[in-house]
Amino acid sequence: MNKKTLIFIFISALLFQFPAVYSSEETWKLLFQPRQRTVRTIGTFKEKMFIGTGNGVFVSKDDGKTWEDFGSEKLLKDEGGNSVINWISIDEEGEKIYIATSYGAYESKINEPSWKLIFDDIKTGTKDVNAFLIHGENSYFCTNDGLWFCKETNTCKRLNEGLEPDSISGNILVNYSLKYNNDLYLATTNGIYYFNQNKLTWENISSGIKKLPDGRINAKHLLIENDNALWAASGTGIYLSSNLGQSWEDLSKGIGKNEEGYKQCYYLYKHQNNLYTACASGVYLFNRDKKLWENISDGIRTTNSSKNIYWLHSFKDNLYAATDEGLFVLYNNNSTISNEKIILKGKIETDFANLKELEPTVIEVQKKALEFASLPTSGDYKRYRLQARLRNIVPMIGFDLNSTGTSSDYYQFDKGITSDTSLNNDFNAGKTNRYQFDGRSFKQLSVLWNTNEFIYDDEIKEILNQARLTANIRENLLDDVTRIYFQRKKLQLENLAYKPENKNPSEKLIKELEISELTGQLDSRTGGWFSREIEKRKEGLLSKQ
Repeated sequence: MNKKTLIFIFISALLFQFPAVYSSEETWKLLFQPRQRTVRTIGTFKEKMFIGTGNGVFVSKDDGKTWEDFGSEKLLKDEGGNSVINWISIDEEGEKIYIATSYGAYESKINEPSWKLIFDDIKTGTKDVNAFLIHGENSYFCTNDGLWFCKETNTCKRLNEGLEPDSISGNILVNYSLKYNNDLYLATTNGIYYFNQNKLTWENISSGIKKLPDGRINAKHLLIENDNALWAASGTGIYLSSNLGQSWEDLSKGIGKNEEGYKQCYYLYKHQNNLYTACASGVYLFNRDKKLWENISDGIRTTNSSKNIYWLHSFKDNLYAATDEGLFVLYNNNSTISNEKIILKGKIETDFANLKELEPTVIEVQKKALEFASLPTSGDYKRYRLQARLRNIVPMIGFDLNSTGTSSDYYQFDKGITSDTSLNNDFNAGKTNRYQFDGRSFKQLSVLWNTNEFIYDDEIKEILNQARLTANIRENLLDDVTRIYFQRKKLQLENLAYKPENKNPSEKLIKELEISELTGQLDSRTGGWFSREIEKRKEGLLSKQ
């Protein structure tokens, strides 16, 4: 064996022995951005990747190239049609997926969406489940109403004895629960707690963790790295307890601050021997030798001068981050996947999917066009025909009153004075009134049916002709709206696929003008509703960020 062979074996051994470490020299890539932008949680099973967003669950079967909705229409939603997914947990053995949402907790088969509501017994105004823990036949649900303990028999009760209510909302806000060696720990807005099984009460073990000005610590996540090493992500940074909560060491050095000036962190993640944290200021890797965090957030977009990272997960040696700007990936340099091709294809498909989510569907536009045209419906014509039939059943009724006669009164005064009861005198040299009655009066009532119109009615014939004409107008209008709608979509897709190196730079501008023209045509057929609806959805999206 020569010297070159030994060197090759030594280098290969190093690559095999030491896991990949994601450093600040690598750059994150945007992989997927849903309509609500925010991605909060990630879960994987075999070749599938699941993400929980601000509007349901999505699944990818090709490493994030394409995404499909995973039965989100079966979840309870708010008035805006949104269902926020706060937590995903995968049961690989049972091949089930569990989610915590803004309207309770659900379970489903992993291979097809069959969502079933398993918990929403919350007494506060909201039904938010922030996280949960499935432990054998028992389940623990972290809510804004405290911790709920449920047995497989679906009997649930609150375990809130000893927990302090939130100083702002007055509720017991539980963000996370952790089971370790039969011991139960909680992360809440007011502290970190340990459950004393002898006294059946919670004990606050967060002494030593810095508090926010409102008195809270806003603990979001807990992680047991090894025996007795308990990590906590809180509103004031990262803390380590080497004795399971008896004392805490502040290990927040290197972590940036959020807009309020605090080191808010949301999640802790250990992959192989590397420890990561997801914070309001980015993603960090812990340097154990220097006891500080190194920022590895390069490439992640910012929102309002912050980088809110909610979740981290490793899949096929690549690191994924759930953020308020979508799903990002940090590729391992040794990955065999062609990153550029994935990002190029994924970006076009993602941007086009965002347009589809942001804009009304063709069915919605068709309905609004018909509504604006005010065309009578088939139901209207059925009513007209019925009224025409009933008109022939109801007779025409005539009523006439007539009378004849004359009247005259004759009085004559040669001379004289007349007076009334009030003694007012009135001189009238002569007055003549004549009365004569000589005639008769009569009344007449007539009822008339047009019996010939029972069989054939010209008005019903006219109604049928109008119905056929309206059907033709309706069909032409729908064809016209559909053609304009998808012609506009085609131009949008061509613009997304446009490459800057194209020789004709005005080509993209021309397409944008054509898109504006088609938008105007849709507005003219919907009374301006199309553009107003797009702006409304954009404003709704920005308000949720």
